[in-house]
Amino acid sequence: MPTKEQIEQIIRVLQHILRIQDWDITPEIVNSREMDGIVKNDYVPGGYCHRNRHFKTADIYLNREHTDNDWYYVLVHELYHVVFEDSDNFWDNEVERAIEEGRLSELNKKHDFYVERLNCDLTRQFIYLYPVSNFDYILNTQEQPGSDLMKAMSGITPIMRGEQED
Repeated sequence: MPTKEQIEQIIRVLQHILRIQDWDITPEIVNSREMDGIVKNDYVPGGYCHRNRHFKTADIYLNREHTDNDWYYVLVHELYHVVFEDSDNFWDNEVERAIEEGRLSELNKKHDFYVERLNCDLTRQFIYLYPVSNFDYILNTQEQPGSDLMKAMSGITPIMRGEQED
């Protein structure tokens, strides 16, 4: 798994791609015991994202014991939770109604099915289109490509309006 500093650099690039650059996102690399204390589930996940939509902050926890081979997938998956943060307003209202109507269990199943499934599908598509190899300059501590963010993100120099391609 990359270092926290490398993950921070990768997050900054991904924030621009996912259009969440106005969020303050902090990664934390933890072990399974620490993750179990953060997330109260029947299982210990590979990652977790704690968000505060009012302050636009997010802490992304990556479980070093679960994500050695798939840390990039887990990171992108958790970043998509930030992208979907506005949809949580809808779910918050639905939860209140479900509690009143005694159907909270049914709603949780729908949430898990729809939101998590969509997130997983989008994450798979994203990492296929934008693989971790785009970050070799960070992960291998090679010199970073030019200062232009687009060049760093795509590996090509963008053609400016009015310029001709050779």
